[in-house]
Amino acid sequence: MEMLQTQLNYKEGAKSMTQETQIKQKYSPYPDIAQNESSVYPYAIEKVGMRQVEIPILIEDENGSYVRQPALIDVYVDLKEPFAKGIHMSRLFNILVSYFESTPLSLVNIRKLLEALSQSQQSISSKSYLKLSYQHILKKKALLSQSKGWRYYPISYDFSYENKTLKTELQFEVTYSSTCPCSAALSRQLIQQKFDHHFSSQGTLSQKEVSQWLEKKENSGGAPHSQRSTGKVKLCFSQDNMPGVSNLINDIEESLKTPVQASVKRVDEQEFAKLNAENLMFCEDAVRILKHHFESKDFILDYKIEVEHFESLHPHNAVAIAVKGIPNGYK
Repeated sequence: MEMLQTQLNYKEGAKSMTQETQIKQKYSPYPDIAQNESSVYPYAIEKVGMRQVEIPILIEDENGSYVRQPALIDVYVDLKEPFAKGIHMSRLFNILVSYFESTPLSLVNIRKLLEALSQSQQSISSKSYLKLSYQHILKKKALLSQSKGWRYYPISYDFSYENKTLKTELQFEVTYSSTCPCSAALSRQLIQQKFDHHFSSQGTLSQKEVSQWLEKKENSGGAPHSQRSTGKVKLCFSQDNMPGVSNLINDIEESLKTPVQASVKRVDEQEFAKLNAENLMFCEDAVRILKHHFESKDFILDYKIEVEHFESLHPHNAVAIAVKGIPNGYK
């Protein structure tokens, strides 16, 4: 009985919408199946929409100017009316194109976009979702020289809008160098052993003799293993409160101390080696550094951090994951 009443209510609403559609079809006489037919199987659908839509977006660069950036967008609405045949996907697409043509990416603007997406389906949708992925480009200065180069950072936003509440998740990734503390200790031991063996029969040594010995390649003893490493971060923010992506990336790189470099001269490469020696880290160290950083940020409601060290010693990788409360954080 309840299902029958729901169907009657939908048909009554559909009749009203059909009248509006018929007026429009006077100028565009094409059939609208989604509007004029009912579903054979009356079930609501949580999400329906499009994935990997190619639309360039406007983002703010480090200088405060807006630049157009290629992006991929997933867009969905719910289909709460069980008898509705389908949504109008072309409306979602056209809204995205029109919106990002001249509107910069910001939380205030995204809220308006998500409202427009659900409203475009009239009464059959009340929720909207948007996933936006692109490469965030930063121009990075070398460590000591005046050399500069570009770095690309994969960015992904997940937005959801329901009951006038906007939820925001941001995912991004930074690449850094990690030098194994154990390997560094073993290398120091080898140097010490070689030094003791070489000078075992000598008495007092001059600073010059020690310096000349250390400078020779054959006396290095051992070299600690380092590897390129990644830190993948998912952050959840309070409503309408999110800092710029560039600031988040720079803060993380400053915390880790050893981000990979875009452009280097020899003086920069030597400084990079120095930073690696001063900031030895297991994957456990790296994930704790980032956890400590995010714990001090009030605007971050939740987070998941995953670091992965692409081992040069082993054929497998070392991974550490830390969460604040994001469900399924350990998957």
